[in-house]
Amino acid sequence: MGWMGKFFEKMGVVTTEQVSSPLELVHVYELNDWLEQIVQDKIEQHNLQEHATSYVHAIKDKHWLLDSKLESLPRSNEAYLYFREVKKLLEPWKKMDSPTAKRILELHAETEPQLERYYSKLDQLTAENKALSPFVSIVQDLRAVKDSFEQKITQSGMRSLHNLIQKAQQIEQHTETLAQLQETLQRKNEKLKLVVEKREEKEAELRQLQENPLYGNITHIRDQRTKLMQDIDKADNASWRTDLRQQLEALERSTGNRGFVLKIDDVEYRLTHFREQEQRLLAELAFVQEETNDHLALRNRQIELFANLVKISLGKEMNVKV
Repeated sequence: MGWMGKFFEKMGVVTTEQVSSPLELVHVYELNDWLEQIVQDKIEQHNLQEHATSYVHAIKDKHWLLDSKLESLPRSNEAYLYFREVKKLLEPWKKMDSPTAKRILELHAETEPQLERYYSKLDQLTAENKALSPFVSIVQDLRAVKDSFEQKITQSGMRSLHNLIQKAQQIEQHTETLAQLQETLQRKNEKLKLVVEKREEKEAELRQLQENPLYGNITHIRDQRTKLMQDIDKADNASWRTDLRQQLEALERSTGNRGFVLKIDDVEYRLTHFREQEQRLLAELAFVQEETNDHLALRNRQIELFANLVKISLGKEMNVKV
């Protein structure tokens, strides 16, 4: 998830901006860049860089105050551990030097959910301890700074980008999945083409062998030969197995050409192999094609929803090119 997605993950109801605009055509792989430009435009339009910079300075001040007062608390005290963790969460802000609004929003998204958990514990921790009032005041001021900054975010209309960013990421994921599935389909179709060619070659070769007069002799011994081969596979006695093999060879020689019998065996074995491989590939292709169709239908629905959300929340008419 990108920085915008992290920032808006916890945001609420969208706001709408009814502004008529010409139809925009955006390629599916350019959706994130397109939304990024909208965010940058809002940052400039609503002076968010200045507000964000002030937000950073305010947090740095609260960090300094916590740091200067923290040593006055016993280290084994529960309150010390609480405020030390709050201070630790503010450390990344202390290191920020001339940050962009984008980076500030990103860090806000990373740290605010964690700080919110500490805000909820504040009253319970300090209810009966007046000595902690200076610390409580710092954290309360910190929360007020956060609320004020988020109000400016809401007023800028950037909350409306929350669902759009999520949908754009989902569309891109489905597009990447579709590309992978298409590659799989292409590989399997190419493999199927080769298998079909091999199967057809063996079918032609078998038909040619079947036209040989010797083939009639083989059909007469087929059942008996099959039974002997099965008996050989089952035989657990070496002497018995040798005897059966001798019987099989004698049976094959009785056709007038044992080599021809073995040639038929080889062609039929390979033909069976290619037929089975063809059926397996056809089943795999059907499965991948069905999965492709599902992802394609889902992506199309998401693209339609995305375009509707853009119209409602941003007042823009747009289509997604795939």
